[in-house]
Amino acid sequence: MRFAFWTRVNPTNPSGIGIYTATRANTSKPYGTPIKIDAATGFVEAPSISADGKSLYYHKQENVFVIYRLTRP
Repeated sequence: MRFAFWTRVNPTNPSGIGIYTATRANTSKPYGTPIKIDAATGFVEAPSISADGKSLYYHKQENVFVIYRLTRP
């Protein structure tokens, strides 16, 4: 399974920024419907996945940018 992660800003609500993901079975198939990662809240951007696919790193603006990590089993 292939994953894609990106930051999306809602043009009608600039504070409505979020990190989204979509999957596909292989490179010859299209990606499925995007899903917002609800655990990443606030002004979040720049998602990056770990080599094992279990951690998602991103930064969040809190006066300065802070790096966060989300994990899955």
